[in-house]
Amino acid sequence: MITEKYTTQRKILLIIAILIEVIWLAQYAVILTQQASYSWIVHFNFLTVLVVLGFIIHYLYIPESLKVVKDKISYKELEKIMKDEKYHKLSFSLTKKAYLPSDICLSKHWAYMGKVYIPRKMITRLSGQESRHYTIFYVQTVNGKEIRIGDVETEEAKRFLKALKRQIPEIKTTPTELYENFGKVLVDDDYKQLSREQWKEEYAGLHV
Repeated sequence: MITEKYTTQRKILLIIAILIEVIWLAQYAVILTQQASYSWIVHFNFLTVLVVLGFIIHYLYIPESLKVVKDKISYKELEKIMKDEKYHKLSFSLTKKAYLPSDICLSKHWAYMGKVYIPRKMITRLSGQESRHYTIFYVQTVNGKEIRIGDVETEEAKRFLKALKRQIPEIKTTPTELYENFGKVLVDDDYKQLSREQWKEEYAGLHV
């Protein structure tokens, strides 16, 4: 189950962005080697464009679905894993309107929430932010990520939380803790010490 791939359009945009970055960097290098002095505005404009292009290249190169585990696994490796994972879509009996960036799906070792793949063992808790009539739900992970998984009318927040906890046992968050947790992401220091092989076995459910 992979919903985001390196499409032809994405590859073309990535190549174009890299070419523009190289050309712009070459032009800036010429300016730096010239004898004539340029105002700080010229340097600022060049550097700003280079930074923006860098962010665009980073976004195109690393898919959103890899946001949580990009330091431990490649996109191709994720694709291979997903071929062996059997997902089922979670259901929520909500009477009010709700917006979910993507379906919330679950397999034995992984969860797909907010268009992001997250090993179930990496889920620590949920957090919530009140915004007018809605509660914005986030899932927090052991490596300090906070992924937005849905906007639910505040009247339905408790029901949505209860349904998530019933279907995802790793979540222990209470209604009171939900709002207290927002913005207070916990990072497991031991997680940082894991090698890629150790991570794959402990969190991704692979026998390396």
